[in-house]
Amino acid sequence: MHIFCVDDTNDYLQSLLAIKVKKPYMVNENIYIFDVSYDNHALMMQTTPCVIPYSYYIFDNKSFQLDIHSYSKALKELCNKISEHVINKVKKFNAGILNNKMFIDYLKEVRQEPKSEYRIRLRNINVNNVTIFNNQNNIIEVSTLQTFDRVVCLFQLQRLVVQKDTYYFQASVVQIKKLNTPLVVARECLIIQKTGLMDDEWVEEPHDCKECKLSIFDKIEKVVENKMQISQQQQLFEQIKKGISLRDTTPHQETTKPKHVSFQPSLSDILHARNKLKPVL
Repeated sequence: MHIFCVDDTNDYLQSLLAIKVKKPYMVNENIYIFDVSYDNHALMMQTTPCVIPYSYYIFDNKSFQLDIHSYSKALKELCNKISEHVINKVKKFNAGILNNKMFIDYLKEVRQEPKSEYRIRLRNINVNNVTIFNNQNNIIEVSTLQTFDRVVCLFQLQRLVVQKDTYYFQASVVQIKKLNTPLVVARECLIIQKTGLMDDEWVEEPHDCKECKLSIFDKIEKVVENKMQISQQQQLFEQIKKGISLRDTTPHQETTKPKHVSFQPSLSDILHARNKLKPVL
């Protein structure tokens, strides 16, 4: 099987001469199909390394679409040469069949500065017909394709479809090879657990309810205060059991004021002080 690629050292002219276009068949009065082949085999083309800028699409759980971007001018020139050769053969069947119709190219230049960037839009009517390989040539699931993956695609230029107002090539992707390091899939835990790594103490998250409006910090302070009160109560209980009254053991600040010592007055002292009282007028 011959595959067109930018590294092909064969003469492009000789390769292009082997491309054949069959007589068109009509789907309806507005759609004509021109099948394309290479020496009676599929016309296969291989891209240079490209990047998936977004993701792939699957429509109706079946139809597959993939956009890839490339900076290779050589790839663009190769695709353009093959497209021009096929279009010229189509015009030999009907010189005016493409007149006043817009060409929708599967390869489109999307940016020119700072350097040219090209988008290649590939499709396949059935995602099951697309085979995905990793960089070790092992088959992998299509779901492993990710944004920004570097890939090389093999696609078939199947036919030229001519409609009432447009015409376009059907470029069907056949194989995709990922160039990135394969994504690790581990079925057992490989996480290293060091001492203390999993020993964090968890604090209850604050919750919003009518019965509890305290923040988590207020809750912690309240718990500490309750523990201090319980400790004092236990101390009082222990002293009562021993027959000793609890007195305030809180240290007082030193002062220079004289201390007053209280005493119990006698009855005569009280009567003497009463006689000295003067009536209020």
